[in-house]
Amino acid sequence: MLKNIDPILSSDLLAVLSKMGHGDEIVVADANFPAATRGPDHMEFPGTDAALVVEGIMKYFPLDTRVEHSVFRMEVVDNPSEVPEICEKYQEIIDKYEPGFDISPLKKADFYERSSNAILILRTGERRKFGSLILRKGVVTS
Repeated sequence: MLKNIDPILSSDLLAVLSKMGHGDEIVVADANFPAATRGPDHMEFPGTDAALVVEGIMKYFPLDTRVEHSVFRMEVVDNPSEVPEICEKYQEIIDKYEPGFDISPLKKADFYERSSNAILILRTGERRKFGSLILRKGVVTS
């Protein structure tokens, strides 16, 4: 155990987060996301609320300031203007740790394609639909 590290973060996940460089992306996926077929590697966090995982990550994760968008969610199929309640929660977490970053919606196919290039997909136990998120890492400045 380490002091002051969020217990939701496993040692394997911490290793991945620390190895990620500027521009690398990680996916926090809901339980329905096809993680095993989308990326080069994935971890399972069954029974875990995705918002808790996002909060654990955002305590230590700088977002990329050098691109227009650094946080992405999947659009609701057949209702692209709808913002799922879980995504509103994600926005609150982003605002708390990295103010000024809005979550950008992506069509389902585009979200899947982008996920395929992520460093890691974390599939959580999140049951709320359209509860997946992509985070793009920035530069640590302090």
